[in-house]
Amino acid sequence: MELRDLRSFMAVAEELSFTRAALRLKIAQPPLSQRIQQFEREVGTPLFARTKRRVALTDAGRTLLPLARQILNASDAALHAVRMVGTGHGGKVTLGAFYSAIYTVLPEIIRPFAAEYPEVDIQIREMVVTQQLKALRDGSIDIGVVRLAHVPPDLKVLDLVEETLMVALHVDHPLAGKAAIPLRALVAEPLITLDPDVNSEFHLATRAAFDRHGLAPTIARQAIDMHLVLGLVSAGLGVALVPSSLAKITHKYIVFRRIKEPTAPMTIRLAWLSDAVAPLVPRFVDAARKTFYRDSKALARGSTLANSSRE
Repeated sequence: MELRDLRSFMAVAEELSFTRAALRLKIAQPPLSQRIQQFEREVGTPLFARTKRRVALTDAGRTLLPLARQILNASDAALHAVRMVGTGHGGKVTLGAFYSAIYTVLPEIIRPFAAEYPEVDIQIREMVVTQQLKALRDGSIDIGVVRLAHVPPDLKVLDLVEETLMVALHVDHPLAGKAAIPLRALVAEPLITLDPDVNSEFHLATRAAFDRHGLAPTIARQAIDMHLVLGLVSAGLGVALVPSSLAKITHKYIVFRRIKEPTAPMTIRLAWLSDAVAPLVPRFVDAARKTFYRDSKALARGSTLANSSRE
């Protein structure tokens, strides 16, 4: 049974006329009649009752008609889906992102991308950077949102925004009333950082902020992700240096304050495999480029997150 035979059957069944069906299919009537006869021999039973004046469906033909519609609709849908995936207008793109990026950077890209490619299934997985690097290489995600000071040679990146460090404190902390806090005031405070084995980039950035000014912090706890860091701060078990993007997210028991001394900015980037072949990867990257490079300048919105979160 071929799809061509089903389409010919459906045309005759819906028109109940070989002449009109031939016009609809843009073929001559004799070849259509021969095709239907061959199809009936293949299925082993007449599908049409023919007289000189009319064409009618047999019981077998009436049984086949809704089934033929289902088959052809499924075939058309499958062909459409394959074409959409092949051209990068459909399919699925899986993104990895760290906690704060899911609420800040990522929505700004996803909104215009989803509007332009409504048939694409967008999946988001929360991951720290080390998890994202592994997932990129094993194919679990297509694109990551990362902070990377050094880019591995097998990755390509697009810089999105720069953000600064801020201090996260419990709302009842004695320093919470200050607009800006000197790092020296934090030296004796129990500092909560990310575990260097899980997120070495951010751990090193935290240490570097103190080292730059000749200070040695008191690291009390190391957490496996930023959720736990904020949870420990919420419990009043210490203070933390966190990315400024977190200050855009409301936390009941935490306040975010600027650091008085300058600290090195951190760059949020998209990352993907250099040899990525999925059409959706360059399309998503292009959507990000249009969003963050509207002025055609690198990091056109460079300090947006840092500036918008200052108090």
